[in-house]
Amino acid sequence: MPGSSDFEQPTAKAKPKIGPRSKVGRTSAFSAEDEIVFIPLIRNSNLSSEGDGESPVSVVQISDEDDDPDASDTESDVRIWKTETLKSALPGNSRLPPAGPYTASSSSSGSAKAQGKRPSTSTRMKRYVIGDDEREEEENTEIFNETPPGEQDAGAEDDKPCRSLNNFVIFDRNAGNEIVDLRDLFEDDVYFSISGDVEPINVGDMNDDDDDEDAFDDDDQDNDADADGSRSSTLATGGATCTSRPGNFKQRIYLSAIMNYETFLSAKGDTEIWVLTSFAWYKLLFPHPGYAHLYAPLFKTVFMAHQALTIAKSEPSLSMTQYIKKMKDTNNEVIDSMTPITDSDFRNNRDSVILEIEACADAGDFESILFTPLIQAICRTSNVLAKKERSGRSGMAASSSAPRRVVKKLDDTKQENPACITTLVASIAKDLYAQHLVSVSHFLKPSADGTAGAMSEGENDVSKPALSKKADDTWKKKYAGEVKRNKIHVEQDLGKVSVPDLLRGGVALQQFKVVRIKGEEESSIPNLEKGKCHYREISITSVAGPGTDGKDGGSVNVRLGDTVMIPVQRPTTEHALETLWDAEHVSDGSDASAGPVVGPFARIYRVTSIYYSVVTQSWLFHGQLVLPGRDTILEEVAFSNEWYLIDQCRTYPLANLYGKIDISFIGTREEIDPFKVLADKSMICRFWYDPASAMFEDVNKHSIISATHAPGLCQSCRSKGSDNVIKVGRTIAGSKTVLVNDKITESSRQISCSEYVSTVTVGGIEYHERDVVYFPSQHADQPFEIGFITKFDGDFATKRDKRVVHDTKAEVRVLKRMLVLPPENRPRVVNSEYNDGRHLYWTPLTMELSVTMFRGKCWVVHPEEVLGRLNVYKDSDVNAFYAQYEAMKVYPTDQKEWAEIKPYREMTPEEQMIADVEDERMPMEPFCKICKRERHHQKNVLRQFLKAETAPSTSGVSSNAESFMCGRQPLRALDLFSGCGGLTQGMDQSGIVKTKWAVEFMPSAGITFSKNHPEAQVYNQCSNLLLDSAIKNNAGIKTKPLINKFNQKELPPMPQPGDVDFIYCGPPCQGFSRCNRFLKADDIKTSLIANALSYVDFYRPSYFLLENVRGLLDYRLGGVQLGKGRIGGGIKMGMLKFIVRVLTTMGYQTRFYVLQAGNYGLAQSRRRLFVWACKRGCSLPGIPLPSTTFPKSNQTNINFPNGTVYAPLSHLKGNAPHHAITVEDAISDLPRFEFANPAKKYPEPDPDANNREWPVYHAVYGSAPGLTPDDIARAYVGRMDMSYTNAPVSEFQRLRRRKQQVCIPGTEDGYDQLVGTLHNHVSRKFDAMNVERICRVEMKPGMDHRSLPQDLKPWCLSSKDSAAARNNGWKGLFGRLDPKGCFGTALTEMSPMGKSGTVLLYDQRRVLTVRECARAQGFADTFKLYSYDELRTNDMHRQVGNAVPPPLAYALSLELREALLKDHVRNTTDNSLLPGFIGSDDDSEEGIPGNFYVDAVCSAMPVSIASVDAANTDIAMADESD
Repeated sequence: MPGSSDFEQPTAKAKPKIGPRSKVGRTSAFSAEDEIVFIPLIRNSNLSSEGDGESPVSVVQISDEDDDPDASDTESDVRIWKTETLKSALPGNSRLPPAGPYTASSSSSGSAKAQGKRPSTSTRMKRYVIGDDEREEEENTEIFNETPPGEQDAGAEDDKPCRSLNNFVIFDRNAGNEIVDLRDLFEDDVYFSISGDVEPINVGDMNDDDDDEDAFDDDDQDNDADADGSRSSTLATGGATCTSRPGNFKQRIYLSAIMNYETFLSAKGDTEIWVLTSFAWYKLLFPHPGYAHLYAPLFKTVFMAHQALTIAKSEPSLSMTQYIKKMKDTNNEVIDSMTPITDSDFRNNRDSVILEIEACADAGDFESILFTPLIQAICRTSNVLAKKERSGRSGMAASSSAPRRVVKKLDDTKQENPACITTLVASIAKDLYAQHLVSVSHFLKPSADGTAGAMSEGENDVSKPALSKKADDTWKKKYAGEVKRNKIHVEQDLGKVSVPDLLRGGVALQQFKVVRIKGEEESSIPNLEKGKCHYREISITSVAGPGTDGKDGGSVNVRLGDTVMIPVQRPTTEHALETLWDAEHVSDGSDASAGPVVGPFARIYRVTSIYYSVVTQSWLFHGQLVLPGRDTILEEVAFSNEWYLIDQCRTYPLANLYGKIDISFIGTREEIDPFKVLADKSMICRFWYDPASAMFEDVNKHSIISATHAPGLCQSCRSKGSDNVIKVGRTIAGSKTVLVNDKITESSRQISCSEYVSTVTVGGIEYHERDVVYFPSQHADQPFEIGFITKFDGDFATKRDKRVVHDTKAEVRVLKRMLVLPPENRPRVVNSEYNDGRHLYWTPLTMELSVTMFRGKCWVVHPEEVLGRLNVYKDSDVNAFYAQYEAMKVYPTDQKEWAEIKPYREMTPEEQMIADVEDERMPMEPFCKICKRERHHQKNVLRQFLKAETAPSTSGVSSNAESFMCGRQPLRALDLFSGCGGLTQGMDQSGIVKTKWAVEFMPSAGITFSKNHPEAQVYNQCSNLLLDSAIKNNAGIKTKPLINKFNQKELPPMPQPGDVDFIYCGPPCQGFSRCNRFLKADDIKTSLIANALSYVDFYRPSYFLLENVRGLLDYRLGGVQLGKGRIGGGIKMGMLKFIVRVLTTMGYQTRFYVLQAGNYGLAQSRRRLFVWACKRGCSLPGIPLPSTTFPKSNQTNINFPNGTVYAPLSHLKGNAPHHAITVEDAISDLPRFEFANPAKKYPEPDPDANNREWPVYHAVYGSAPGLTPDDIARAYVGRMDMSYTNAPVSEFQRLRRRKQQVCIPGTEDGYDQLVGTLHNHVSRKFDAMNVERICRVEMKPGMDHRSLPQDLKPWCLSSKDSAAARNNGWKGLFGRLDPKGCFGTALTEMSPMGKSGTVLLYDQRRVLTVRECARAQGFADTFKLYSYDELRTNDMHRQVGNAVPPPLAYALSLELREALLKDHVRNTTDNSLLPGFIGSDDDSEEGIPGNFYVDAVCSAMPVSIASVDAANTDIAMADESD
């Protein structure tokens, strides 16, 4: 009956085999005495956590004997081990490793291991029964997410599609579906077929497509997951149930007759086996566990031959014994899914190995290595070069047919050169990369000036071969044993270190016990605080502690700035007991990790004040906590010799001192050599660390201790005090003239006096009466409400006594956005079709709010105030609004309820009377003079900063630390992995970045970048080769010029150090993206991160920015492959830690965060991680605040390994200044056109279905009546260049259509001009069936393939027997967009049946065009996409999908501009740039902004005010209590 077949019953033996794909089978995790429990197979049983009983079990012992690969068919091939035993095999891994790529089980669908159930056993299969949900391969078989052959890029030598088969079984249909060995394909009277999970291998899959992981974060997916939260599908295969990998759609088919099979050795050294049918090529991935025993001999044979050739090339002198050992220790996913290679595997298949070697020699360039000792030893003869005729019936067919050609063609654009990295990066990567990821070659010796050094070939190479079993196990034990930490314990143990551990690490410290304390008069600081005598230095008479040189004690001086030890209790977590040192760093040469870390324990503090309390008659000191790197985000990858200051401070009795430790605090201008620091075993501190955000900043910004500094509040105390209080008072707004009656002369006279306004400071922002403020909306993910402050609660201007209050209220008058009203309810003179979110109207509604609800200030003007430059005003500031109407109701419904207002102007009474006669409109409310003046001043400063050359700084800032301040502006930038230039588009718009160089490997993207940025030099070459060339050229070594890939011209030399001020990059993300189903622990693409960091090391720019997918946060560096797409062990957040470690070791300040593109003016979800770095002496760019709301704005939190969560934008609760951008906002102005319905299956039901006013194009590949030869040759629909047919109807559309994309002061001339020609408004062609489907999907938002007529529904999506039926029909494919919603995540393939299939227009019969996808990404219409093949759109879609959205890049560049401006003002000698400066401009005539007089202080948070003055609080403690 279907769904069952004959299986051999398992027999309990004393020598069970380790399960497929289990790393346990390749380690020494089990001893011969370990007891193992396995479960015999029980037909049709459901083993659940609530099962009706326990399955029978057998207990056996592991044998010391080797596994026998030639065991009989009756022997069970898989055993499932006890959870406890498997946990011991992989430390810290609480989940069982899978038994195979898919677990063969007789239980119900779902992951039994994930549910805590005991999995059932998979046994060897004898026959295969085709499942109900399988369909036979035919010529027109539709594969989910496959591009039909005719629709793929031109140039393929074979028009057959390429696909992959996973979880496959090979069987003979002429023998009752008996499973067979593929090597018997050419026997007589056979009909071989294969059943498996099929997926397409499109051209895009072979390229560097950054398919976005957010595609799997859609909130509208049905939650029909299994109990473990994952999706799964079951496939009936010969009586066993094939459970598909959770979370992925699986389509299972069985093939037509197999015609041939081919073996292939890829350029990356991977062994591949392909089969050919009449309709397609199929790449075999992982066999079904029940079939693995039959597939193993074939794959192992081919693999051993291929590895012999690969190894002989790199290690030609390797012996046969060493080769066989390498084969037995190999790490290969497919072999891991079967059984390890044994000696007998080689002996039994040696002849086949020789034949495969000969076949490779015939087909490839291997002749030079056939004479190596290894190949000669394997082949037993030197005559292997003799050409042999091989028939098609040979066991190993020559790999020279179509799949080889196709795969070579697809793989040609991504030849991977060894990663070129500098010495510094290599020294860190060497200890962190567990497997063969990074290769250092062609490097020079470190240069004399200490700049980017490089290695000579073969020296200190960090390349590593595949891990042996011993090394593999060691690595897992070192990094995989994660202890789940309690957040409270982590905080309690912060900074605790073992004193013996410090001594073992060679730290210079003094241990002592305080006897007497003496302060010399010459070191005293008089009149600092009442009741306290402060000192710069004191002398301590001590008794020497153990391990010190001064056996008799003596005198120890403690100065301001010294680092001292305070004894603490034993840590509560094992994490805090770990040693700080690697074995190679300890002073005695012993293993630092051996044995437990013992006490006593201490914390390290930097002394900020020393004083004698007259009240308590005791000596005390106040200090800031200093952390070891282990207690930062770096954890196990930290530089052991570096310490970090944090904003935690305490006051201790000096009698509690346990000793001093020598930590050097490095000045901003001081450079250090990390190699010398390590060699000298010296301790340094260069950075202040923020545990909440994991930000590293120059320590000198947070510590101002010096010999002449008079201590007050330490920097930590100051930051605490500023964050938690509200200040209420008065500020001088200017001067005013008042009439005063003179009682003596009985006359009146005019006098001038100061004009005060009430002021409240909250969160560092100063609010005044008549300011316009944001306050939270009642609903999350909605725009802020906007209010005009009319008054604060209480007349604070007349009260001079400072007092503490509990809260402060403000009365605000509410303004509303015009677009919230239906068009018919808006004033008639307003363009009701144009949705402008900046247009406000005044309402009669007033509200009383707590000032703690304020979320920042905005600015509102009357349109007449900006003199016809309204668009310039709006585009220059995200917080700029305008209003010219007042409503009598909050939401008016009648035209009579509107009143137009006029701008406010200060006038004399006489002038006011004349103005009222001339203009009867009511004047708008007057706004705050202080803010108006400050806004005008900031605009002038920015104009001067951006347009005027600045002289070199004389403020003492290092000249190479701030190139922007040295007269060179804007920043000269290098864009690495540039793609088509999305980052460059956004960065250059701010006016402070000029991208002069770009590095990009893909030719089409290089052409696009070059055409849109003709002033930039594009290096269309491998980034590794370019860095290698730059390093050699800098050393004076002549190199052969590299060739530009897209035009075949010689490239000029790369820039040299000193030429580049700013490097930004977006390395390929496939190795980190959750969209990648084939994550690899040894993916070579992950090494490009190290290559990018090496560019930073070589050029040492002032600023660096790295962009990548959020999945990089979860990437475990140094992990091991546990199965297909699964990486185990390794370092949690390892790649991020590696990046931060390298940057901080170079001396860069760093910070990182995740941003949601939808919050920055886009209609799509795209989360990205950004890592900023800048030299010490520069200011780190901040986090750009969201400008638009978005439904998924809460998905940017970062979970740190210590259990804390970094959520910098959570306080906004999804609120932002403006409404979310919708699909309609983005593309509704673009010209409309439609596909012509080919009506192959059904006649057109409505002859008028196509709009007669819109062009209708033939969208089917091939010829058709009425088409010109050019139309037939084109692979796109529409016209590449056309005119606009509609005016923009939203702010988003106007911004995209501007000719002038840069909006900075001084660029207003011609700013409002719009482009007249539209580019790239074309879509791709499809086959006739898909075009008809696109036309027939019901024309309603949200409709998809389920609305199609029956014969048009794809079987793989609609059949009740298909896998899609268990995933709610995979809704959204062939889906129509919602005009009021957002786009699906922009992927790189415009396929209605692809990963993101909602690509049909909501009002037109077609899919999205290239321009519409570019609009979704925020590209300007002036940006034109190009392709290496001008006739096809696939490359254009791919470039758009891979790009960083320009609006997001622009938001980042504004933060960079703000940081540069801040440094410019701080270091300037021009007083006109300082805040509050009064010039001669019209806005500053009333008077000067006066001081802020504090009348009251209140707590903004439930924090005691007394804690703010912690530095002045006497704390007497005998010992610290946690």
